[in-house]
Amino acid sequence: MPEQLHRDLYFKLHNVEEYPDAIDQGGGVLQNCLSEALEAAHKYNHPILQFSEFSDAAVDRFVQAEQDAVILQWREYLQRRTNGQGREMFLTADDARRWIINRAPMKFVDGAWLGYIHRTTGPYATRSITKDLWQILSEEIGDGDLEKSHVHVYRQLLQSLDYDPGQADSRRFSNNGDMNDAYVWKASVLQLLISLSPDEFLPEILGYNMHFEMLTLDTLIVAKELRELNIDPTYFTLHITIDNSHSGHTAMASTAVVKYLTAVKMEHGDTVVKQMWSRIQAGYALSSCLTPGVKGNPTSWYSPLAADVLDIFKAKAKASDGIHDACAVRIGNKSLSEWMNPRTFESERSQREFLACLSNSRPWVYKGDSSRSRVVRSMLWDGRMFGAFTEDEVDKVRRWIDSLCEDDKQEDIIYNNYSLKQPSPLNDDAVSPDIRVSSLPSLIRNLGHARVPDIPNTKNNSPLKLAIPTDAKVNLERLIPLWMAHPCLLESWVSVPWRIGSSEGCAAVRLLRAQLGFAPERSGVDGMDEVRREDPKGMVEIGLEIMNQTGSAAPRDLDEVLHWWPSSFAYTLVSLALRPTKHAWLLFGMTLAFVHLHEYLSVHGSVMSQKSQAILGEISAREQTILDELRQGQAENGSEAREFYTGYAMAKTEIEACFNSDQ
Repeated sequence: MPEQLHRDLYFKLHNVEEYPDAIDQGGGVLQNCLSEALEAAHKYNHPILQFSEFSDAAVDRFVQAEQDAVILQWREYLQRRTNGQGREMFLTADDARRWIINRAPMKFVDGAWLGYIHRTTGPYATRSITKDLWQILSEEIGDGDLEKSHVHVYRQLLQSLDYDPGQADSRRFSNNGDMNDAYVWKASVLQLLISLSPDEFLPEILGYNMHFEMLTLDTLIVAKELRELNIDPTYFTLHITIDNSHSGHTAMASTAVVKYLTAVKMEHGDTVVKQMWSRIQAGYALSSCLTPGVKGNPTSWYSPLAADVLDIFKAKAKASDGIHDACAVRIGNKSLSEWMNPRTFESERSQREFLACLSNSRPWVYKGDSSRSRVVRSMLWDGRMFGAFTEDEVDKVRRWIDSLCEDDKQEDIIYNNYSLKQPSPLNDDAVSPDIRVSSLPSLIRNLGHARVPDIPNTKNNSPLKLAIPTDAKVNLERLIPLWMAHPCLLESWVSVPWRIGSSEGCAAVRLLRAQLGFAPERSGVDGMDEVRREDPKGMVEIGLEIMNQTGSAAPRDLDEVLHWWPSSFAYTLVSLALRPTKHAWLLFGMTLAFVHLHEYLSVHGSVMSQKSQAILGEISAREQTILDELRQGQAENGSEAREFYTGYAMAKTEIEACFNSDQ
């Protein structure tokens, strides 16, 4: 049943325009998974929990320690291979092919945990942080270049293996029997779910992102062994390079965490920082504990020592099967014979149960004190298990026991310091008008009931040009709400990575990059160069400058803007933007109208500084080029063209009403 639930949610979240009920259905799944991950992380003393206090130096040390551990394991793996041991992941090409097919649901949502980040409706105080996360998302989906999209690269890998799983947003895909790893479906759905509340769950997203973007042993091994089997390893080598800790996604992810908590500290002090750090740890645990490892089950959530201990006992169970049948020793609720059965270690659930029972069974294990623990003493000279364990194996068991924490009350730390319904502190006291645009889940949940105006049919020969006199005066009360809302038009294109696999999707990404103030696309990746770029300005930032002309206080978010300057058309923009599949070309038509507004104000922009005018001119030139390329080959009398002209006409009417030549 759980796997079918996750398959169903996977389909619905790819088609949320038609299935807004998935929001409520998925909310409980996400909360349960967070609880499950936290419980596992505490039980096995996950390394992230060893850093109870935040500091930028502590984050750096943790990231470096995690990478050092991976490199050490990688070197040990290479040494085993040098000594003549065979491949550890794939015995044959058929094994590799089955594994690659099974991973498709997760690889087809690569980057989805950031799908709704840095939205126009989010709090302005966190935009410098969410912008860094959006750069990671942009690179995951190829910066608008289909060939660089991670989803596309994985699809090409499947095609090279003569396999077509279907479109990720289809029922055929979610019902595919060849992709039968329940852990993969669960982990895939979590990526889609956590993205849906980018403001309320920002700390958890930061933590999830920090783990997911780290270099993993799994990726290193898979890349090497696929190459040996003459299977294209590009998808995996790409993640080895782009996730690097100097200029890549690992560095960007940890920098975003430090930037966020530093801002929280300045605004709210150390107590709130501690709470938010706990929530970041929760997000990290969610990814670490529930992401499938290289051998299938998500054993990567165990600490390295716990994983070693599991491997040791798994091997011993196979070698000693049946030998303990006459032994009366019991650990927890099972006999030693029941535990030391190879089937015990076949499922993730029984692995967790084994470690939990062993770690909580005195006198066999005294947490933090291996010298008192009978399981270690029985492995030494005069012990009943002497010789069954090598010296190195005994040392690993000893170190694992010493790493355990005796105080079980530590399990309450994270639970008591964050609430799943609590917003990020940098968005405190948000204004609550009658209609809230900042509550993304509510907007999506109410898609079926939202009032969208009747969209008139417009003749295709309508001029694509704004009729604004050069001497027109700006009515800021009408312009400001439209300006602050209009960057939302194309945002939902990136909410699921699969949507980028078309010319429209790639154009939407490049248009968003221009509107959000990112540097023009180049042949490589910008990575940390974009994070370090000084004073980047996008539409929202220029809009905040325009608002300074009114002498008003800086608003906290779009909700507050629309509370001060009501505009029904601004709400229409937000509602239409959540339907990129249904209204694709209508949204592109509206976008062109606003591009023409950008072009106009870059020349006649007395409402902003000359520097912002220059930036706006550069942005509008980029936008126009992208839209021209997109529309090449579009049939003049086709339905796409009609929708495009209609969208332009709708936005044109509202934009022109913001100017008055008689004032």
